[in-house]
Amino acid sequence: MEPGLWEVTSRIEVPDSPVQEASQTLRHCYTAEELQDPRNLIPRVPQECRLIGFRFVGNRATWSVECDGPRPMVGGGEMTLGKLAYASNLWSEVQDGGRTLRVTQRVRARRLGECMPEEAPPER
Repeated sequence: MEPGLWEVTSRIEVPDSPVQEASQTLRHCYTAEELQDPRNLIPRVPQECRLIGFRFVGNRATWSVECDGPRPMVGGGEMTLGKLAYASNLWSEVQDGGRTLRVTQRVRARRLGECMPEEAPPER
């Protein structure tokens, strides 16, 4: 992937819930440093969760997630990376009040161009 300004669109589907789908588009300025590790492209894993089985082969990443706590969850995902675009599909099964909710998330991203100074992440 090339560093720069990326537009990331995420669509979440939860068939058996009051809000069955939602989508969000945001822009993110990826630095060369961030892109050295493809784990930086997957959604952050909450503290009570463990990222397991992360594999990156060629341009494809796969992983699994397990979470403990009051709403246990299992899930996973796959991502295909390109120089100017990437796509990922994630799934999870969340225990909620004696029922299992199946959540799917589809992420599509494309590089828009160079980052503008106001879009660059803060210096560390």
